[in-house]
Amino acid sequence: EVSRTGQTIGSMTFNWAGTGSTKNDTEGLTYLGNGQFVVTEERLQNGYKFNYSAGGTVALGSAPFVSFGPTIGNIGIEGISYDARNGGFVTVKQDDPAKLSFYNAPSFSTSAAADAVPNTEYAGPNSNSSLFGLASLSDVAVLGGVNALVGTTAADNLLLLSLDSRKLIEITRGGVVKSSFDLSNVLPHNGIEGVTIDENGTIYLVAEQVQDGSNVLPNPTS
Repeated sequence: EVSRTGQTIGSMTFNWAGTGSTKNDTEGLTYLGNGQFVVTEERLQNGYKFNYSAGGTVALGSAPFVSFGPTIGNIGIEGISYDARNGGFVTVKQDDPAKLSFYNAPSFSTSAAADAVPNTEYAGPNSNSSLFGLASLSDVAVLGGVNALVGTTAADNLLLLSLDSRKLIEITRGGVVKSSFDLSNVLPHNGIEGVTIDENGTIYLVAEQVQDGSNVLPNPTS
């Protein structure tokens, strides 16, 4: 847990025993409210619901979960975003092929959960094709929680992030790209693969550093 100005406040440990995960590949995280989150494991393509407690540990093997697809390689669920307006979720699959999927409120279970079935889904026609002009999909954020957009059609739109294209786009749920932002000159030695947006419309990006020695910044930047 960090503040909006970058101070570390606390942390929580994931215990993956009993999930079947061999890589513990956490890629997606979204907030449900009241201290509750869903975290996704890329290869299992599962989403696990848990309550955050600083200094604690969550046993994901016994946590309520939902499956967004079959177990797959390192091309699975990269990001997830919760829409508090209807309890639904939006997920992105990285590539091979890339997918953007919309789910009505799926059922979480502590037993073997049935696969959640998307009510709408966009997918690249083949493994090498782009989707919405993006080489891959890295994360997604719904705009429904932005105060200034409440009651407008823009509240239905999404932010889509692509690590490989180094681009952030705004897109409608009908698949129409409204705008884009070039990230190629933002922290050029870091792979930006996480995005979220707060109630004020401030966008936050998360970068995964390239381990090549060229990624160290002398001072934090906003």
